[in-house]
Amino acid sequence: MFLNGKGIVRTMSTAIRLLLALPLLAIAACAASPEQKTAQLLDRRLEAQLAPDIAAHRAVVERTQDGARVTLLDPLAFPADPDVLTERGADVRAGIVEGLLDPDLMRVRVTDTSNLPADRQDDRVRNVARYFIAYGVGPVLRPAEPAQAGAPGPAGLAIDISVVCPHRNDGSGYGSGARKPDCF
Repeated sequence: MFLNGKGIVRTMSTAIRLLLALPLLAIAACAASPEQKTAQLLDRRLEAQLAPDIAAHRAVVERTQDGARVTLLDPLAFPADPDVLTERGADVRAGIVEGLLDPDLMRVRVTDTSNLPADRQDDRVRNVARYFIAYGVGPVLRPAEPAQAGAPGPAGLAIDISVVCPHRNDGSGYGSGARKPDCF
């Protein structure tokens, strides 16, 4: 539409700038969200804390969309007895507790996906929950859900850990001097 060369050059240079900026916008849109970055950190921490148990095939860590799933594979490690908090040497549950981030960012659910009878599964879930409560993870525990047939992943005690980032505009800590944790 421009009759002179200046108008055509100006339009073409604007179009070229726009085309060059599109990949940068696409990269920015694909950057990991704070929830994703925090979930990746959780996964790395759990893998580091549980490395001996993973190597000995007592545990598996799987990354999930919003956190991680730790499956404890040894059915004898968590008997369905009331004496769950006794000292038995190194305990894989301690590695899970140590691998967690700030409890205000976590939601934890324990489910038994083993082939044990339902009452024994319930006892094992309760015992692991009691352990977590005794070591300060109780406030973030969510009610167990019944294991579903054909659930993905290996059979065992599945501990699903979800990252829940607080909204930055919720006014947390305002006036009290306390500050809630943020995701990365």
